[in-house]
Amino acid sequence: MSATVPMSVWNNVQKYFKEHLNDKYDLQDVIRYKNPLDSYLYMVIAKHKNYPAIKASIGGGPWVVWTTWNESTQSLDGGHYDIKTYEDALSICEARRK
Repeated sequence: MSATVPMSVWNNVQKYFKEHLNDKYDLQDVIRYKNPLDSYLYMVIAKHKNYPAIKASIGGGPWVVWTTWNESTQSLDGGHYDIKTYEDALSICEARRK
C-alpha cells in the first residue's frame, strides 16, 4: 500500500502535531490516497505518547488514524481514536483507499 510520500508532508504533519495537538502523538505513517486527482490528500497514523491506563483497562488502545490530511490547507480531519494495534489502524486506511 505504501507509495513514497514527500518528506515535506511528513514535516508538515509533525509541525501540525506540535502546534495544534500539544505534541502528544508520535507520527508513525503517512499514506497517499489512491486516486491521482487527490494528490494533496493523505491519511495519517500516529501513536499516543502517554495513552491513559484507564482507557487501556477498558479495551482502548493508543493508535490514532486521521483519514484526511489536506496538504493544501494544512489541516487534519476524520479522527479515529483508541485503536488497539497498528494493524487495526492500517486496516482503516486500507478500507478508505478503496
